[in-house]
Amino acid sequence: MGGQIPQSNLPVYRHPTKGFLSLLPPSWVPYAQLMRLEKPAGYFAVYFPHLHGLLFALALSSSAPSFSQQVLAHACIILGCIILRGAACTWNDTLDAPYDRLVARCRLRPIARGSVTPTAALIFMVVQTILGVVFTLLPLPKASWWPAAALTATQVVYPLCKRFTYYPQVMLGMSFASGLGVGAGAGDIDLVLVTWKLVKGVVNTAVTWNIDLSHAWMALESNERKILGAFSCLFTSIVINTLVYDTIYGHQDLADDIKAGVKGAAVAWRGNTKRICVVLAVFETLLVAAAGHIAGFGIGFYILAAGGTAGVLGTMIYRVRLNDPASCMWCFTWIILGTGFAWTFGLLAACV
Repeated sequence: MGGQIPQSNLPVYRHPTKGFLSLLPPSWVPYAQLMRLEKPAGYFAVYFPHLHGLLFALALSSSAPSFSQQVLAHACIILGCIILRGAACTWNDTLDAPYDRLVARCRLRPIARGSVTPTAALIFMVVQTILGVVFTLLPLPKASWWPAAALTATQVVYPLCKRFTYYPQVMLGMSFASGLGVGAGAGDIDLVLVTWKLVKGVVNTAVTWNIDLSHAWMALESNERKILGAFSCLFTSIVINTLVYDTIYGHQDLADDIKAGVKGAAVAWRGNTKRICVVLAVFETLLVAAAGHIAGFGIGFYILAAGGTAGVLGTMIYRVRLNDPASCMWCFTWIILGTGFAWTFGLLAACV
């Protein structure tokens, strides 16, 4: 890792005097900070894909769950996003503590500043994970379990990626996008079953040494093709969206990350970030529109989801000042909220 930050540049930790954290007993505050309870933007980044998966299922599933089942699924998703996101953040901070001490914005995180030991953090993470699985995952249909396992696996790997690649945001995006599968499973769409039917069809053609993906694809039922095709477009869109907003977020720490040897897209793209983000925004918008076309959604989805995505990304990329941490944080937050609500309203229109 790179050199240390000059002591004169290091912030001094002060116990919260306002907001939610100030109401907690002092001994609880570090653990609430490990869960990022005071930073709601990250919760929306986790929550929206789950919600969109549930709405996606309601728009396309031939056997939509009852209203009471939908309410239960939504309640489990909300609670799961709080508890399991907390577990993921705790894991991230445990692994990143040596790096966090080299980055001015992060050095006051609980483990980095010494308020929580790595062992205590790991125990806290395990407790959160168990509570999340028992109270938020087990009540959901089994179709949600495999996507949840994929989400967990990618969250475990994500903090390690910044040691080896400049694009850990891709793994983070895959983790968030897996929430789309969890939500779809909660809405009674079994993506694993549909995918397995496609894989089995490909394998059957491979036995004759004549792999024919198109034949296997057409062997699926019409609604299954809609589900798998549209889901793939939306999944990829979430990965791209995460890459855009998290790269902008990363510019807050660009100078410190370079010194500390932390890898990320902001480091790799410095000087070209806006141009690359514009290209990604175009691809993301086209993928959202393609999802609507494949699924057979109406004009409302195109206007609200695709049009909203284009408007939010275009505005935020244009307005962000990458050398201003406050501007980066503002745009990061509004990309998450703006695209999240755009998709929500678009999918609600598709459900009507």
